[in-house]
Amino acid sequence: MREVNYMTQVLHMNIEKENKMKLLCFSFSDKGNLLGEKLEQLLNTTYEIRHINSKKSDIPIKKIIEDEFNNFDGIIFISATGIAIRYIAKHIKDKKTDPAVLVIDDLGRFVISLLSGHLGGANELASQLADYLKATAVITTATDGRGIEAIDMYSKRKNYAMLDMEAVKDVTSLMVNNKTIGIYSSYDEDINYENIIRVEDLENLPKEIEGLIIVSNRKVDCNRELPVARLVPKDINLGIGCKRGVETKRILRAIYDTLEGQGIYKESLKSMGTVEVKKDELGILEAREILEIPLKIFTIEELKTVEDRFKGSEFVRKTIGVSCVSEPSAFLLGDEMIVLKSTHNGITVSVSEGGKK
Repeated sequence: MREVNYMTQVLHMNIEKENKMKLLCFSFSDKGNLLGEKLEQLLNTTYEIRHINSKKSDIPIKKIIEDEFNNFDGIIFISATGIAIRYIAKHIKDKKTDPAVLVIDDLGRFVISLLSGHLGGANELASQLADYLKATAVITTATDGRGIEAIDMYSKRKNYAMLDMEAVKDVTSLMVNNKTIGIYSSYDEDINYENIIRVEDLENLPKEIEGLIIVSNRKVDCNRELPVARLVPKDINLGIGCKRGVETKRILRAIYDTLEGQGIYKESLKSMGTVEVKKDELGILEAREILEIPLKIFTIEELKTVEDRFKGSEFVRKTIGVSCVSEPSAFLLGDEMIVLKSTHNGITVSVSEGGKK
């Protein structure tokens, strides 16, 4: 049967079961086709997988990859590695955004993690598929072979943002070569690397360390020239109040100025909150979308439960039913208030840290 409605199938797949990892699988031989069908049967309870055989598709594989490379979490080639490399070469851009790419030989003997082994999840996926097929997983990343938790995998596990991928690569390279690394953090860290020293004072680094991991939501620095991998926990919450009709760019500027005043990375933002009467405020909605964080809409009753902790306004109370918005919103989102209220010409920004995951 020809796959003439390929795009319809793909769009249908993208709508369904959004919580599943979406995989696109290509095969090129008769044996590969049988293996692809087997993968569909095995994996559709765990993943959302679409198998396409080159002999049965009216759309060239090259065209499908060109259109869909970044629309799937993973791409599987049941083929030689050379075929996979030629198809994906011009689409590879960045380890943060490239999908996982795997290659399986058409006899089902080897599952090779080819691209995005860490952040894309190709290594983990290769291991799982090898278990399904009773095959051998081929994973070539240096840290995995040594039993070291690479910094990018550690960041993924902890949901930290990485500010400089080149620095992350440099420090990971030091770990691969068993160099002494320092880690500075106010959080409980458990990275799997033996030759590491906890650093308490960035002004007095131990002489033996050759690289440093800094885990902080604030802009801190050390007094030595050495590779520094900066990891940012996403644990900063915003409470936002504003007059009606405030432009998005003004709300963003108020947020950025508030964070900058505290030396807080914008990458540390976890959530934003406001009051229900602002649920349709375009500036707030667009700012949330640009910042890519969830927006929590609090009811008047919810804010009233904590408003007495903050200095409010009778005018605001008469207008919307509660005396303040940004402070109680931030307070309800986090564990500790960092900025009570920063005022920016009709916009109020409050900041808290921590809170439920």
